[in-house]
Parts: sequence; C-alpha cells; structure tokens
Amino acid sequence: MRNGYKAVLFDWDGTLVDTTRLIIEAHNHVRSAFGKGPVEEQQRAGVIFKSAREAFPETYGDKAQEAERLFYEYYHAHHKDFLAFFDGTRALLQMLQNAGIPAGIVSNKRHDVLGNEITDSDLTPLVTTYVGAGRAHRDKPAPDPLLMAIEKIDAALTPKDILYIGDTETDLLCAQACGADCIYIHHIEHKKDLIAKYNPIYVANSLMDIQGWLFESVEKQAC
Repeated sequence: MRNGYKAVLFDWDGTLVDTTRLIIEAHNHVRSAFGKGPVEEQQRAGVIFKSAREAFPETYGDKAQEAERLFYEYYHAHHKDFLAFFDGTRALLQMLQNAGIPAGIVSNKRHDVLGNEITDSDLTPLVTTYVGAGRAHRDKPAPDPLLMAIEKIDAALTPKDILYIGDTETDLLCAQACGADCIYIHHIEHKKDLIAKYNPIYVANSLMDIQGWLFESVEKQAC
C-alpha cells in the first residue's frame, strides 16, 4: 500500500453510504413537529454533517432531547428504505481485507445507529471497528473519535500509520487535528478552497477512483 499505511478509516454518510435524502427527511419530520419549515438549501450542510448532540441544541434549545428522539424514531423506521451504497464500497473494503489491512468507520452518526447500519448491510466481516457520535468525549471535527478508532484497531498505531477518507470539511478538520493523512472525496462539486486549505494527500472523484490510488498490486499486498 502507498505510504505504508497500516489501517484505513472511512467516514460513513457521503463517503461509503448515500443517506442524504433520509437525513433531510428525518430533519424535516422533526422540524414539522416543532412548527418549523423544511430544511432550506443553505442549511443542508449544517444538518447533514453535524452530529445530533451538537446541532439539535442550537435549533431546539431545551427541547433538543425530544427533537433527537423524534429524529431517530423516524430514522430507524425508514433507514432501510433509503440506505444505498456508493459504487465500489464493498469492493474497496474487501480489497483491504484481502491485503490484511484493517478498515474502520468514524462517523458523526449516533454510535448505535451506525452499528445497526453496518450490521444490516452485512459489512460486519469487513469492518474491524467503528466509532459513532457520542462514543468519544467529542465528535468530529475534534480528533477524539478518530484517535479512539486507531486505538481500538491497535494501541501501538499512531495517526501517521493510518489513512482517513471522507467527503466533508468536518472530515478534513478531524484528520488535520489528529495528524493523519486524508483523502478527500469531492463527488460532483470540486471545492478548491477546501483542497487549498487542508491539502489532502489525494483528491478523489469517487470510491472507484480511490481503489487505483491505494493499490499498485492487491495480489502483492495480500501475499
């Protein structure tokens, strides 16, 4: 593997899984219950990328716990209807496993929900560890969850031993704060300002793009 990384950690939503529609629908369900209008276009990034324990107090004040309960009730009831993987997700995780390189997930999705989605998607055999929101002292963009995941894989590893892959500024900030290299997936919108600011080690169009970058010879790595 390039640069000798000993583990690869991924963001979940927007990186391996496309749950944008579900998250927006769940937020709109809660907003309607509290007499608020639907999420506007300029609010989408804020509601998608922040963890609930950080975002909800800002929006709902002392009703944040009730709002979070409604959000996750809706989310649990509908998540299988919306859960969709980006092309290359399973193949990339399988490639890492075949090469003997642990893969993990670090997400701002609530820890128990993240675990359920990994299990429901039959990815448990391919994911060494996962850390969701609320598991560490602070959520992303703080380095805490990434550091926790590294330690869970192998306490002897350091941030320089791992590669983190994500699709938002939150992920870039987290990797930077941790001291780990980061691949930035920009999907359709090429955000040159973020690339210049955080200087990720590689900018990818998709997961399929990353496969070629990571491995020159999968067979050689697996030997």
